[in-house]
Amino acid sequence: MATGLLIVLIVITALFWLLVIAAAGWKPAAAAPAAAKPAAKAAAKSGDDDLTRISGVGPTIVKKLNKMGVTTFAEIAGWSAADVERVDEELNFKGRIEREDWIAQARKLAGG
Repeated sequence: MATGLLIVLIVITALFWLLVIAAAGWKPAAAAPAAAKPAAKAAAKSGDDDLTRISGVGPTIVKKLNKMGVTTFAEIAGWSAADVERVDEELNFKGRIEREDWIAQARKLAGG
């Protein structure tokens, strides 16, 4: 009989603490995903060029180019007229790439 009362007491105590925790709004911390981000970011940037070295390209444009998969001077230096038109249209530049001569700048920065 005493064993049965002890088990009931343990269950009631556990339920009480679960209710206290739930009422406090406690949630476990998600520290693991935050720690993984810098490693992934560093891996993604390992072979990328600093596209802001092209005159007329700032951090915002770099982000947009990166989303399109453009990360190096060599990629921009190798653009065809169709590539320029596609990027120009997608980013709504209205001829900016040609006006600022990104391809020639990219060739020079790529060492070619």
